[in-house]
Amino acid sequence: MNNEKEFSRLIEETYRSLCFFLRYLGLPESDIDDMAQDSYLKAYKAFDRFESGRSFKSWLFSIAKNTFIDWTRRQKTQQKFIQMNFCREYCDTFEDDVNNRAQIRSTLEKLDPEDQILIELRFFQDLPFNDIAELTGLTVGAIKMRVMRILDKIKAGWKKDYYDQNL
Repeated sequence: MNNEKEFSRLIEETYRSLCFFLRYLGLPESDIDDMAQDSYLKAYKAFDRFESGRSFKSWLFSIAKNTFIDWTRRQKTQQKFIQMNFCREYCDTFEDDVNNRAQIRSTLEKLDPEDQILIELRFFQDLPFNDIAELTGLTVGAIKMRVMRILDKIKAGWKKDYYDQNL
């Protein structure tokens, strides 16, 4: 009974933030309530494993992020997600340059969903590494290393594409 009251209190405290986070990830507005409910249900089922010293909000956001990744895989909306969120903000600066937009889309489509989220959070939502680490449950060092490797992958893809086009 105490767990139910505590969990209800935590829902009230975090619901708006969770919905904002799901919007932030690029989830369509029509699916936000369903995914929030899904995330809370998963959190409730695992609430006995929640470490009391840890931030509930970070733990919940990790669950929501993983639920979102699963959803994108199930719905096969990966390309739509990339175009709507990543390319829209980056490509607007290259509005007249179709080649750059195509190159960005092509490169991003090759990334794993987890890598796409890290790029979105770091470069387009301007989150500091500490916040990303809290959301993902990884260390700051691990986040920095993954972002560096993702950027290396993107650069290598661009170099390869440029080389192939100019042969």
